[in-house]
Formats: sequence, C-alpha cells, structure tokens
Amino acid sequence: MHDVICTVLEHIVVSSFSVRRNWNRLTEQPTSELYREFGYIDGLRVFTSVFVLGIHCLMIAGIIPLSNPEYTEEVLKNPFLEQGRCRKKWWTNVLFVSNLPPFGEERCSLQGWYLAADQQLFLVTLLLMAAFWKFPKQAGALMWTCVAIALAIPAGIVYFYELESSLPIRLSDLQFLFMYQAWFNHLYMPGYSNMNSYMSGVVVGYLYHQHKHNKLNLDNSMLYTILKKARLPLLALAYLLTFIFYRYEIPRSSWLTMTHTILYRNVGVLAGCVSFIECFRNPPGPVRQFLTSKSMTSLGKLSYSVYVLHVPVTRLVLNWFPQMIELKLLDLVWMLAVLGGSSYLVGVIVYFCIEQPVSLVLKHFLPDKRKGKAEC
Repeated sequence: MHDVICTVLEHIVVSSFSVRRNWNRLTEQPTSELYREFGYIDGLRVFTSVFVLGIHCLMIAGIIPLSNPEYTEEVLKNPFLEQGRCRKKWWTNVLFVSNLPPFGEERCSLQGWYLAADQQLFLVTLLLMAAFWKFPKQAGALMWTCVAIALAIPAGIVYFYELESSLPIRLSDLQFLFMYQAWFNHLYMPGYSNMNSYMSGVVVGYLYHQHKHNKLNLDNSMLYTILKKARLPLLALAYLLTFIFYRYEIPRSSWLTMTHTILYRNVGVLAGCVSFIECFRNPPGPVRQFLTSKSMTSLGKLSYSVYVLHVPVTRLVLNWFPQMIELKLLDLVWMLAVLGGSSYLVGVIVYFCIEQPVSLVLKHFLPDKRKGKAEC
C-alpha cells in the first residue's frame, strides 16, 4: 500500500509539469453560471496589467534623466542582486508585512507591497465572510459598518498626518519610487487603508446573492438609483479638480481637503461597484463578450506572474538604454510594447514551469499530508 501511494504521488508530481495539460488549463474556459456572470473580470485583469506597466514606464521616464547617471548604471549592472536591505528585511516579504509603514525606510522588493496588502485584505475578508455565515440576520448591518470603517480610516490618516488628498508627484520622490513618501507609505500601500476596494467586492457579491436567490430588485432602491446617476459627475468632481490642490496652498487639514480625500479615494470604487452590479443585472454586450473571450481569459490567468516579474524584466530592458536619453512619446510607446511583451513572455514560462505545477502539486499533496499518507 505504501509503494502504491508513493507511485501515485510521483505520478502527480510528474503530470503537474505536463506542458500539454497546463496549456489546456491556460486556454480552457469555465462553464459555470458564476463564470458566465463574472468571466469578463479576466479580461479586465489584462487591461489592468497593461495600465500598471504603462504607469511604471512613465515613472521610468522620470527616473532616467538624472544628474548622476553613473550611479544608476552601477545599480542596473546587477539586475538580480539583492540589495543590502533585502538581506536584513527579507522576512517582511515572507510574512506579508512589507507594505506597512514601520518597514518603509528599508523596504525590500518594493513591488511586493501589493502582495502583502492583498494577503492582509484577503484574510480579513475571510473572517468577514465567516461572520456573515455565522450571523446571517446581522450580515447587512455588519457589512455597512465595515464600509463606514473603510471610509473613515484613510480620512483619519490624512487628517492625523496632515497629508495631501491625492498622491503628490515630485521628481525627488519619483527617483526613489516614492519609497520615502509619506502619502505612499501611510495611504497607498497599507491594507487597512485600502479596505474600500475589497468591501466594494463584498457588497457586489452580497447584492448578487440577493439578486439571484431572493429576487432583489434594485430598481426599487432610491439610494442605488441616485448613485447610478451620480457616479460620472462624482468622478469628474473627484479627479478633474485635483490640480487645485497642486496649484493653490489649501490647508491640508481643512474641510475641503477632507472632503476631496473621501471623494478621491472612494468615487472610483463606487463607480466600479455600480458597474459590476449593472453587469450582472443586464445581458452581456460586445465589450463584456470581448473581455470573456478565450484569448483575454488566457491572458488574464497570467496577470499574477506578469505583475511579479515585470520589475526585474524592466531592469533588464533598461540595460539596453544609453545613460542619458531624450524621451519622446514614441519612445514611451516602444518601451511599453517591449516591456509588456517581455513580461508576458516570461509570465508564460513561469506559469508553465512554476506557478501551475506547484499549484497542482500542493493541491494534491497537502490533503494527503494531513491524512498522514504522504510520508515517502
């Protein structure tokens, strides 16, 4: 029996690295009703990844033209070297706490902040889902309480630390990738200051369940009707007026700054939440059909690998550039194309060789280990 179990486990490990099977997993499309309702999110992941790559290309444009390019060149000569801070602070990434303010001075692997924030919010949301299941009658009140907390935390941080209502972009901060910027450390990266995004997903999921099983009709809700009509004007009010806080010396702890903080950090989340709700209330149009297509679904599965890998890929791409360049719009487009194509190419390799095989091995191995059968 022991030999049979060991043989089965060996087969699982070998088959997990099968290129053909992993290709089928990459290109297959689920057929569940839930996927038919929300499968377009895979396509949104692709555009989100490209958007992040584009933003980082713009950041590179602000980093390259330095007065001391020789320093940058020395750093870029060793794109895979762990800096000194990583030898000291590696454990912050392992424990998923690298995004918290206490570790802002010597942060290792800066792009890891998102993985830490996502892990923190995921665990908190699991506890929240457990509370919904345990106390179903209080689910609505508990959910709206959490929404209020998610709104209050960033507003309180802005007031307490006297921060700007939106991220101030200065060349001195950009050259260090905002690592020492107070707004970036206290508002942009911590999980607790980004609860609003996760809570919007909880709200959408809750309303979707009510819509499917309890025949909830949101057309009868005056609040939802107002929010649906006001989302575009609120977006304009939140984002188009941001220049005022750059141009004029508005007191940071004033009512105007606090009001704009609440709008700036939550209107986009609100608009996205309403859009998701409208998607499951209405049949899919051409945009959602494109986002749910086989190609977009497959590319969406690579988003995690692309995000993690695009920083070292960027360093390698930058090695092809001269020390000082005169950037033009066409250069940025070309940089984005090269960076995006290279990141997705490396992402495919990592998906086949690491991400998917390890996921399959753990999926089969961990339950056997708990039962005491995987001792070989």
